[in-house]
Formats: sequence, structure tokens, C-alpha cells
Amino acid sequence: MNTRQPQRRPRPKGTPARPPQRRSQPKGAPARPQGVAGARRSLEKASATPLAFLYQLPRWLAPSVLAGLFVVGAFVRGWIGAVAICLVAVFIGWLASLSWPTLKPPGRFLRVSIVALLIAFALWQGGR
Repeated sequence: MNTRQPQRRPRPKGTPARPPQRRSQPKGAPARPQGVAGARRSLEKASATPLAFLYQLPRWLAPSVLAGLFVVGAFVRGWIGAVAICLVAVFIGWLASLSWPTLKPPGRFLRVSIVALLIAFALWQGGR
């Protein structure tokens, strides 16, 4: 077992520490599509706080939790597994609905297919 830690290069005196990198939106994607009205606006407004919370978390946490829920849903029979898979489907469906206006038809089809397959898997798992 190697207990040596990698050596860091010393920073030249007078240079500031590198600030943490911020995640940015994909290039070309508007912050919010123009002309948003009705139910879409209320969805975006209701999603602002949960998205801000997710943005504050470490990048690895949300995918790890989703993977854990999927594994639990895949291997635990009955309604517990079905609920775990449904939670994954709800989260992916929520993110898909937020990105819907910027997607082209193949991307929309893929997201709808994934959510539908997850729901079908949850129904099958619940009946086992």
C-alpha cells in the first residue's frame, strides 16, 4: 500500500490561489427561452429553488444517488424497488421537461423513451 501523497508544485509568491471553477450553461443555450408563458413559466419558477440547491451540491452526488436508486430498484423486488425506479423516472422526467424547448426531435424522443422504459420497469418490478 503506497502512502505517499503526490507532490504539489509550489506556487510563485504573489500569485493568487486559483478560484474554484464554476459550471456554465452549454454554449448557445439561452438562459430561458423567449416568449415563455403559462404552465411553462410556473414550472421554471417552481424549479428554480431545487435547481439552485442541486447546483450547490458536488457534481458527483446527484448521479451517485440516481445510480444507487436504480440499483436498489433493480435488485429489490416488490413495491420498494418500484418506488426507487419511479423516483429515478420522476427526476429524469423533470430535467427533461426543463430542457424540452432547447431539444430537437431526436433528443425529445430519447428522453420520452427513457422515462417510459423506467416506468414500465417500475411496473414490472412492482408486480414481482
